Amino acid sequence: MKKLIVSPMFLFLTALSFGASSPKDIAQALEQSGVKGGFVVHLGTTDGSATAALRPSDSYQAQALVTDASKLDAVRKEIRKEAGTYGPIAADSWKGGQLPYIDNMVNLLLIEEGTEVGQKEIHRVLTPLGKAYQ
Repeated sequence: MKKLIVSPMFLFLTALSFGASSPKDIAQALEQSGVKGGFVVHLGTTDGSATAALRPSDSYQAQALVTDASKLDAVRKEIRKEAGTYGPIAADSWKGGQLPYIDNMVNLLLIEEGTEVGQKEIHRVLTPLGKAYQ
């Protein structure tokens, strides 16, 4: 079961039944979050088509952070195939620890099951009204 973490201003968790494993699940999470644009991160993904679903309009910019560097090229290819472009939706590798963002940058953070990131780090990168699914 995934947990919704609301912005650092509200330090509480709400349990949600959500699995971020398919484009349909991602689209549903995006809708449930209420986020209407901004910078969205898909942490621990191996599915570029799911990450592509995080940019339903030009109001969004999305990034996949892949924990298995050997899958990075495949994720990038899926993004290009699904989105028809690369840039507004991008992918990079992440080895754990600190997320590669400045404080208060991420509007929505979707964390795949089995991906470890600390609560303090999640709160650091979220915007004041940002949300995270963990």
